[in-house]
Amino acid sequence: MKKFRFEKQNDGLFHLTEHYTTEKEAGRNLLCEVLVEGYFQPSLIDVGMHYQNIMNYQHLFKYYHFEEENPYPDDDDRSKFWHGEKMFAEGRLSIKEWTETGREILKEASAEARNKALRYSPEQFGIIVYIETLYAKWCPGENLNWIFEY
Repeated sequence: MKKFRFEKQNDGLFHLTEHYTTEKEAGRNLLCEVLVEGYFQPSLIDVGMHYQNIMNYQHLFKYYHFEEENPYPDDDDRSKFWHGEKMFAEGRLSIKEWTETGREILKEASAEARNKALRYSPEQFGIIVYIETLYAKWCPGENLNWIFEY
């Protein structure tokens, strides 16, 4: 079985961005497989491309260095940055897209925010914007002032 994921690109068309295959035997309970065991696995080509993508951008990560577990205490802001960078790396996200999002945000930002953003490369600022977006979505009541401590 195969599962495909399409995403809209800058050209306005949808392009294949991921595909998964399974090697599970036929005749098993598909619903049980998906819910309990996880049915679809990334193809080897997809995994290799993802690994290469991460290796191209590893220099941008300040906190995440491919550890399995977060090395920072839960109450430490570095723990949040580590988690956000890990999610970025494992989520197969586009550094170009987040860099552009960061540029768009800076057009409307205060002078103080723009000055803080200048401490980072455009790509690093894009990752910071992703982390802020991630926490704003999943922790909506949380004060996000810690984001400026990157």
